[in-house]
Amino acid sequence: MGMGESVIFPSSNRWVANWIPTAERGLANGLIFAGVGAGSAFAPPLLRYAMVHLGWRASFWGCGVLGLLAAAGWYWLARNHPDEHTWLNDAERKWIHQGIPQRDPLEAPKLSWGTMLGNKDVWTLTSSYICFGYTPTIFFTWFFIYLTRVRGLNLQAASYYTMLPFLAMSVDRRWADGLPTSCAGGSGGCGDAAVWRGLGCWARVSLSPPRCTSPLPAQPV
Repeated sequence: MGMGESVIFPSSNRWVANWIPTAERGLANGLIFAGVGAGSAFAPPLLRYAMVHLGWRASFWGCGVLGLLAAAGWYWLARNHPDEHTWLNDAERKWIHQGIPQRDPLEAPKLSWGTMLGNKDVWTLTSSYICFGYTPTIFFTWFFIYLTRVRGLNLQAASYYTMLPFLAMSVDRRWADGLPTSCAGGSGGCGDAAVWRGLGCWARVSLSPPRCTSPLPAQPV
C-alpha cells in the first residue's frame, strides 16, 4: 500500500504543473484533495458492508480491483504533457501554454543541500507536512478502532462517524482554494501566520474529544 500510494501526490503535483495554468492551480489541488476526502469518507460504510456480508477478505479484493480499474482508466486518458494528448484542439493547447510559465528546467539554478536546509520556507513546509501526515494517519488507521473499542459504537455507527472528518476535508478544501488567490491579491492573513493559525486551531479542537464523557458529542469534534 505504501509503495503504491507514495507516488500519488508527487505525480499529481507534476500533472498540475504540466497541465494547469498558474491562476487555477489552487482549484486543481483543492479538487484533488477533495477527492481524497470524498473517497475516504464513503469507503468506511462500503467496506463495512463488504466485511459483514462477504467477509473481510472481500474488502481487500474490492479495493484492489477498483485500484486496477482506476489505474487502467488513468493510463488510457492521461498524458504527461498537453502536446501529447490527441483530444486537445489548438485553442485548448494554446490556453494551457499561455497560463503556464515557460521555463527550461536545465537553466534552473542548482541548489545545494546547505541552501535548501538553511531556507526557512523549506522548514515551514516540512513542519506543515509533518503535522499533515500525522493527522490523516490517525483518521485512516486508528479512528475507527477508537470508536468501536473505546467509545463502544457498533460497526455500522462507527463507519458513519468515520465519514465525518473526510467529508469536512472535502468541503473545507473549497474554502482553502481561495487562499493562494487572496495572498496574491495582497488581502493579508497569508504566509506563515496563516499556517500557524490553522495548526493552532486544529490543536485546540483535537484536545476536546478526550474530555467528553459521552461518545455522541465527541464524534463530530
